[in-house]
Amino acid sequence: MWCAPRASLIVPTADRRFGRGTGQAGYQFNLPISKYGDKFDFHFNSGFTIFPNVVATLPSGANSPRHNLWAYNLGASVFYKPRVDLNFFVEALYLSNEEIDKIGFRAGSTQMFLNPGFRYAVCQFEQVEWILGVSVPVGLTANSPDIGVFAYMSVEHIFRKVD
Repeated sequence: MWCAPRASLIVPTADRRFGRGTGQAGYQFNLPISKYGDKFDFHFNSGFTIFPNVVATLPSGANSPRHNLWAYNLGASVFYKPRVDLNFFVEALYLSNEEIDKIGFRAGSTQMFLNPGFRYAVCQFEQVEWILGVSVPVGLTANSPDIGVFAYMSVEHIFRKVD
């Protein structure tokens, strides 16, 4: 079993006047836990993010009161490994986010997704492998997009000596 707690500083790089970002630094904390087996891997992740003292520009041009905006995430996945280079998986994700609405109050939204897919190692070397993956995220709540396609490529290094 593996556990890798993480704390992150989110630096404001967008301009809130154009509806991009909050204009404030944020803080994020996550706790991923993984259990690896011969044919199945299990992953769990939970965390939260806070953006303190956020101000939004209202449609009237005035600024909203300052609010601390919170976001929470929960995720779980199961990977089936029929071969060393091929994995099938299903992930579940819950997201709860706050924002400032058009009249200056905090408003929350919830999104839930189910994401089945597969990944394939196209090149495996002794210390690194190249992974291609495709999944189909399906939204389960009214605030979630209905369906999509997610494709990715990752380069994964071995961080410990394999005997």
